[in-house]
Amino acid sequence: MSSRPSPEVRLDHPVAGISRHQTSGDRSAWQDVEESKEIQVEVPAAIRTRMSQHRLLDPTPDHSELGHMIESAAHAPDHGRLHPWRFITVRGHAREALGQCFAVDSGTKSPEQVAQLPLRAPLLVTIVFRPRGNTIPGWEQLVATAGVVNNLMLLLHNGGYGSIWKTGKHVSSPSARAMLDVHKDESLLGWLYVGTPDPTTVSRRAELPSLDEHLSDFQPTTCLAQARGH
Repeated sequence: MSSRPSPEVRLDHPVAGISRHQTSGDRSAWQDVEESKEIQVEVPAAIRTRMSQHRLLDPTPDHSELGHMIESAAHAPDHGRLHPWRFITVRGHAREALGQCFAVDSGTKSPEQVAQLPLRAPLLVTIVFRPRGNTIPGWEQLVATAGVVNNLMLLLHNGGYGSIWKTGKHVSSPSARAMLDVHKDESLLGWLYVGTPDPTTVSRRAELPSLDEHLSDFQPTTCLAQARGH
């Protein structure tokens, strides 16, 4: 677990997801780590072996390690370099406060059960999409944000951690949005539940899609013939 006293550390630097209070000395230290850090898993292996983990335990990456991962994840394609995203970590008792927000806005008969949802992992990384007023279409900015999150999940896996991206109706919870200070022009895209995978649990690997259904070769003569038919 993080040794920092605050359970809600914002990672909302407009460039690399670094805290606005991050010092230049810390930044240099992160660069030193990046230069010396050995790659634990080859990229294809990391992609093929990553799975959503439903049972997560301590330890989790601390503020510095998570920030380093986000800095690396930010190398995802980002048209216009707008960085239309920010992250808010929720740890410790802050998870209980978030759970209370879920319960208030749940509209169910079992608010106590809903309040327990954020306790399913020792660390929650809140994903906030903040589109920029720009010529870049909003959908491109959303895709860029999803690319950063996907990279982050791979980096967590590479670091020995597990994660699962949770969404659901709680992303629209007014209480949660207010507590997390999500602005009106921002969208909550859910939370990465993060921790160390429970070694006693075996996760099922999803079946791979049929390649024939998702990959095809462009045949201009065929397309032209079809166009003429219309």
